[in-house]
Amino acid sequence: MRTLCYVLSWCCLLLLVGCGRESLPRISSAEQLRGHYVSTQTGSVFDQLLAQYVPGAKPYYDTNMPNAVQSLKMGKCDAILCDEPVARELIRTSGGIRILSKVAPDRYAYVFSKENAALCEEFSGAIRALKADGTLAAIEARWFGADESAKQPPAELPTGEGRGLIIAADDPAFRPFSLMKEGRHAGYDVDVIAECCRRLGYGLRFDAMEFASVLPAVVTDKAQLGFSGISVTEERRRSVLFSETVYEGGTVLLVRDAAAEPARPGLLAGLVASFRSTFVEEQRWRMILRGLGVTLLIALCSVLSGTLLAMLVCALRRSRLRALSLPAQLYIAMMRGTPIVVVLMILYYIVFQGLSVDPVPIAILGFALNFAAYSAETFRSGVAAIDPGQVEAAQAMGFSRLQIFFCIILPQATRHALPVYKGDVISTLKSTSVVGYIAIQDLTKMSDLIRSRTYEAFFPLLTTALIYLALANLMAALIGLMERRIDPQRRRVSLDFLRNSDTRS
Repeated sequence: MRTLCYVLSWCCLLLLVGCGRESLPRISSAEQLRGHYVSTQTGSVFDQLLAQYVPGAKPYYDTNMPNAVQSLKMGKCDAILCDEPVARELIRTSGGIRILSKVAPDRYAYVFSKENAALCEEFSGAIRALKADGTLAAIEARWFGADESAKQPPAELPTGEGRGLIIAADDPAFRPFSLMKEGRHAGYDVDVIAECCRRLGYGLRFDAMEFASVLPAVVTDKAQLGFSGISVTEERRRSVLFSETVYEGGTVLLVRDAAAEPARPGLLAGLVASFRSTFVEEQRWRMILRGLGVTLLIALCSVLSGTLLAMLVCALRRSRLRALSLPAQLYIAMMRGTPIVVVLMILYYIVFQGLSVDPVPIAILGFALNFAAYSAETFRSGVAAIDPGQVEAAQAMGFSRLQIFFCIILPQATRHALPVYKGDVISTLKSTSVVGYIAIQDLTKMSDLIRSRTYEAFFPLLTTALIYLALANLMAALIGLMERRIDPQRRRVSLDFLRNSDTRS
């Protein structure tokens, strides 16, 4: 019953938000945006362009373009500043928006770390060759044209057995430069980079991440190449190298267009269409399952390894030797006082800088360290709740230290600690939703990628919330079974019930 109420509450909230949008006043010039919010993508140069070309407007930061479209249509901002090809794609797929004016010219290139100057020059030469033989123009016509059937992912990525593997970091919510289609990377930049690697003899692998993480991934050698419509600026040149320009365009302002707003279908028809676009088209339900598998892997491995580490930290914390207890106290204070997303980025971009390590083990390590800090204090409080007189009595009766721990301390401490431990487990499960910051495609990230394709928020977000709810309740139920099995009062009630049943029979 509680789960049903949860589902109905979320459905009602999302429907009210979707139906309660107020129409924005028609904007005819950029001067009208003075004092109003304009959506700019986090990590981009759009906020600088906004201050330069639309003075008086206030930046409203969104993590990607699908979020920006939702912000505009819900009235959270009055315009979007974005690349012209992206704007045309948004108008075609979303509707109800129009280009107000062109703000500034822009040009895009691929980024490399300064240690990869030779690789940058190789790619620049390959791009110049693509321009010379017309391949780049053909790719541009395909991805910026109207024929959707031609916009397909590469049939296969180059393997590069001779020269090694290139890891390319991108934001796959940046159509038409980079997107996910049928569970694979696709887009203008994807085709260009794949063709360059094919001609140069390199293998290729894509790592999806937030746009704001692309440049840090390149600078810290997590990726050899970064892309997704990255503008060439002098400020960025101080940190990275740019390849030959791959596209020259400009930035534009997008605003609401009530006249072009598509007719809204009925409630039932709209839900059916949203369901199909979220799960059925391109078999996007498989993306949900893949993301769910990654989330479960990270959560379970983190909890199991974190529990073992928590026992060790708890033992050190309770030690009478200051040399052992003090480091444990510092560790607990440091991990409990640092947000988990910051811990993950420190591990990914600093501790493992320059190492080509899969981000999933790094996420497991980060969450295990965080979980151990909280659970160590939980275990310590459970042990502290035991009357010291019981230990003294056991010693007087001749029990060994191991017998005292396993027969007296551990059962009672576990019973005291499990309720709080259960909360730590559920909190860790929910916290895994931030692993997208280090290029992991978990359940939440897959939901974002689906929204970047459909521009529909209802079913992706609701499905993600319901899956987390089900997993949290399942974990709570499993730990609850453990609580009942070790609780002597509950066990006594069960035994009395069985004894009475045998008597009545």
